[in-house]
Amino acid sequence: MRRGISAVIAAVLVIFIVLTMYLTARAEDRIPVKITGYCLKGRTADGTEVREGICAYRRDCIGKIARLYNADGEHIGDYEIHDTGKGGIRKGTVVDVWRPTRAECYALTQSGYLEIIEPEEVQSNETVENSGDGAGACQ
Repeated sequence: MRRGISAVIAAVLVIFIVLTMYLTARAEDRIPVKITGYCLKGRTADGTEVREGICAYRRDCIGKIARLYNADGEHIGDYEIHDTGKGGIRKGTVVDVWRPTRAECYALTQSGYLEIIEPEEVQSNETVENSGDGAGACQ
């Protein structure tokens, strides 16, 4: 009986350590950014018509997915990077998410975190919201 309890405790400890290492590694991939919104009409830097589910970030990240988290680390959404911008967007310190109204843009503005992922990394049961300095994140 005592040996069984020890084995269970050891297994729980191993699971805890592995889970902690995984979560720590994922958090290290996150880039601190300011999340803002824009509601301009027209086309993005890559020629896509503006719509829900897209955002502006660094030019070298076009075609990738911006996975955004709020300051508490809660997932906000995944956005296709189709656009670029000026200032903080080019530097990688701002992600600008397209919203249909100015009020929605203001409501979205917050500090948060960005994780750049490849489109194929988005699980089939996840949907892209459509249907720091960040240096080196996209190359």
